[in-house]
This record gives sequence, C-alpha cells and structure tokens, in this order.
Amino acid sequence: MRRFEVTATFGVAGLLCGTFTARFPALVDRFDLSPAGLSAALFVWALSAALAALVVKGVDSAVTLRAAAPASALALSMVAAAPDRWALFAATAVFGAAFGALEIAVNRQGAGLERAAGRPLLGGMQAAWGTGAVAGGLLAAGAGHLGVGFGWSVGPVALAALPVTVALSRRRPGPVTLSRLPGPDGTAAPTGRYHRPTPAVYLLCAAAFAAFVVECSVADWSGMLLRHDLGASHAVAALGYPVFQCGLLTGRLVTDRIRGAHGSRRALAGCGLATAAAFAVVPSVPGPAAALVVLYAVGVAVGPVLPTVFSLAGAHGRDGSAIARVGAAGYTGLLAGPVAVGALTGTGSSGGGLGGGLGGGLGTVVVGFGLVIVAVATVLPVPVATPPEPTAARIRP
Repeated sequence: MRRFEVTATFGVAGLLCGTFTARFPALVDRFDLSPAGLSAALFVWALSAALAALVVKGVDSAVTLRAAAPASALALSMVAAAPDRWALFAATAVFGAAFGALEIAVNRQGAGLERAAGRPLLGGMQAAWGTGAVAGGLLAAGAGHLGVGFGWSVGPVALAALPVTVALSRRRPGPVTLSRLPGPDGTAAPTGRYHRPTPAVYLLCAAAFAAFVVECSVADWSGMLLRHDLGASHAVAALGYPVFQCGLLTGRLVTDRIRGAHGSRRALAGCGLATAAAFAVVPSVPGPAAALVVLYAVGVAVGPVLPTVFSLAGAHGRDGSAIARVGAAGYTGLLAGPVAVGALTGTGSSGGGLGGGLGGGLGTVVVGFGLVIVAVATVLPVPVATPPEPTAARIRP
C-alpha cells in the first residue's frame, strides 16, 4: 500500500475505535452493566484481538488488510445492534478479532514504508489514528448531548466507514513490504517460517504491553471516571475520550522529531517518566474540567511510545514477525488493564475527587506502568536497530 492508503487506514481504525470507546457510559446504561460487566466485555474484545494478532503473524499484511478493514466496520455495526448482553459479548469478540488483525497489518505496512524511506515515518502515520479517534469521540459527545442512544450513535458511523474500508483495502499494494527489505545489517530477509525473538524484541514487547495498559485503561475508563466519580453529564463524560486522544495525537505528531533529536531510547524513557508524573496529580484534581486537563497531558506524554516501539520492532524484525509479537503483547496489555483497574477500584466511589474509586485505581495503573516503560528503556540495547538508508524501492506520496 502507498503511504496515503496506510495513513487513511490508520484514520479509519481510529474513528471506529473512538466512536465505540467514547460511548462506554451509554453502553453501560443500555445493558445495565456493572464495572465488572464492562471489564468482561473489554476482556473479550482484547483477548480476541491478541489471538488474531498471533494468527495473522505469518499472513501477508496487504492480504490481511483486505479482509480485516471491512470486517472491523461490519463487526462494530453488529456491536451497535446487539439486543442483549450475550449478543454484545459475541459481537465484541468478532470486533476485537477483526480490529486486532487490522492493527497488526497496517502497522506492518507502515513499518515497511518507514524502512524503505530510511527515516522515522510511523509516528506521523499513527497520528492519523488519533485524528480519527478524536473525530469519533466528538461524534459520540454530540450524540450524548442530543440524547442519542448507544446503538444509533455507533451503528451509523460503522456503516458509513464500511465502503471506505473496502475502497482502501482494494487498492493494490505498493512495491514495498517489510519482508522484501534488507535488515539493518544489509543482509537479505530470512525466509524461514519461525525466527527466534532476540532479547531486544522481548523488551519491546514489555514496552508495548505497558503502553497499551496505560492508553487503553485511560481511554476505556475516562468516561466512567468523569460520569460516576465526578458526576459529569453524558456529554461531558464522552469528552474524556476525545480529549485524551487529542493528547495522543499531539504526542504522535512530534514523535518523529523527538526520536530524530534525542534517539529512541531517550524518547521512551522521557515519555514513560512524563506519563507517570502527569497522572501522579490525580488525587488533587477537584472536578471534571481539571480531570480533562490531566487526561490531555497523559495523552501527550504516552503518545510517542507505541509508534517508537512499533518502529523499532519493524526495523529489527525483517519478516514482520517482531511487529506481530509486539502487537500481541500489547493486546495482552488490554487484557490486564481492565482487570487491574477493576481490582484496584473496588465498588466504592470517591464522590468529590479522584483520590479513590476509579480515579485511585486508574492512577495507580497509569503511574506504575509509566515507570515500567522507563525501566524498559533503561535496559534496551542501543541501538536496537536503525532504519537503513533509502533503498531503490521508492515511496509514492
């Protein structure tokens, strides 16, 4: 795929995820879910995504995109139309599997383009994901303000995205794929079916796990935190997700510059430390407006982590298997995040601040895993891998 198609696919993926996630408070009301019930739905989604990431590891990424992109939009419409809890869990599993395959495939395409260009590009392409997520979150906030229910706000967006995903996925792939590019040492890509991961890949998996825990815990629980801990309206609660995504977008827009100026390891360490510091002020946050500021700051801080990790994995794993492993580890973080927040939250509510309830549990998770990112960056081999000089395969804008 060309750079435009890859970037646009990131944007559509963000739109689908943003529309779905920002309406979690409405989803809870529609199906009368407890925090444990919402955690169960998120667990099903993440488990399906993680399994799909492993399944598509050996499949050509362009082929995967042709199926996974339209399937993601169609599956989200099934979630919107679910009549009861069991149907919701089933549709969520399908959506998770399709979306997990989509994410791995589009990141492999982006890493291939970056390797061919010989310079950081993935941060800018992933910024399109944030743009789509912000758009989806704002649509959800508008629907909440108008009193539109979960199904009628999510379903039309999913159906509108379906023909776009079909059009993007039918474009013929460009000449650059990750497996066709030489490795960082200039040797040809290996052709075997299995390649033992290096210690660096395992460290990147740990960083991806921590980053996914932070991103998805904040994204999934921000609306619930604003609504139930701070008494915000549905419209204000729905703003938590797009505000956080605006922060992620800001961070990802500057990712490539930060890496170019300071190097990938310093970028990871600084982002992990800033993430922990930003959420450490949670106990003193007095209300929804201040909470939105914290959410934005955390998004800016953690935003560069995943593009950096996927870029390093793409540079290190010549056949794309490293990206699949890192992606699967990240989605495992999706499994751990809701469970960790739920376990630390309990059933109480803080009432007037973020020191207890969801705020306390969420803060513990974000600060803790932000420091995990710092620890990984400290021991990560330098350089893990660096993109080669531009090859004869050219990137078409």
